[in-house]
Amino acid sequence: MISDRLSFVSGSLIVLALLLVSCTMDPAPSATPDFAGLKMHAIVVGINDYIDNRYLSDLRGPVPDADSMANLLERSGWITHRLIAREVEESRRIATKEAIRQALLSIPADADLVLFYFSGHGTANHAGEAFIIPSDYVNSYGTMISAAELAAWLETMPARYARRQVILDSCNSGGFVYPYEALDAIPDDYTMDNRMTLVDLFLRFGELMQKYSDASGSNAPLVLSAAGSRELAWEQYFPEMNADHGIFTFMLLESAQIDTDGFMHGDADHDGILSMIEAYSYVAYAMDHGLNRWNQGISRDYFPHISGGLMDSVLFINR
Repeated sequence: MISDRLSFVSGSLIVLALLLVSCTMDPAPSATPDFAGLKMHAIVVGINDYIDNRYLSDLRGPVPDADSMANLLERSGWITHRLIAREVEESRRIATKEAIRQALLSIPADADLVLFYFSGHGTANHAGEAFIIPSDYVNSYGTMISAAELAAWLETMPARYARRQVILDSCNSGGFVYPYEALDAIPDDYTMDNRMTLVDLFLRFGELMQKYSDASGSNAPLVLSAAGSRELAWEQYFPEMNADHGIFTFMLLESAQIDTDGFMHGDADHDGILSMIEAYSYVAYAMDHGLNRWNQGISRDYFPHISGGLMDSVLFINR
């Protein structure tokens, strides 16, 4: 059963290049770079169950999403802090708004990479402002986490000079972009009928690159989101995992699976590193050529978004 999770992209030029390279040449295997000295910290949030479920339905996929992501990140050398709201009553208070803020504040100032991952409910208001919903939501926007709040937390945490990346598997998550430092090059209500032409994409990517280059000293996070600012995100049961997962997160995890040739599915240059942009390339292609073609008439199409800073970064390492 498919259910919805109701209610920062110049690198996309590189995305296109990676797709072309992966189709036209077979790169020779190369040694995996040494990341032993890199300090990588991840906050991983997954919320199945909310403290007060009068206002939101509980979900099935976020906990498996968060556990699987954290396990894979740890194998890649990340230090993870899990905030996972399971069915047990006490655990629901682990992923509150204040707990999430404090977790970001706890990341040491000498961190080189910071990742914030969230799987759970999301929404947007009439003005188009996007929110993710912590476990202690009580039917008000003030108890949610807005895009502006998350941006402020990332800017003021001790590790604010680290390279930062955000992955969101929630409805309306394409709205989590830095408005003055980023532009989203994918339509916020993508459908099979309003696909942008390649020329349109290049024009918008060029606009983003110019906008970012004009922001001297900018350190906007690179953001991957499951859906646009006006789209729902979906979850379903995957028999091969014996668990429910967000469709976006499932394909993200699939991008790091090892091929018979020893490389991760999404590792386009076969360097043993799956970057954020490589992961996005894999997921975007899989969703558009798989899910969106398969589900016609079942639900609206949706498309992952990549927005924010121009700096690509390591996500998974084939160790």
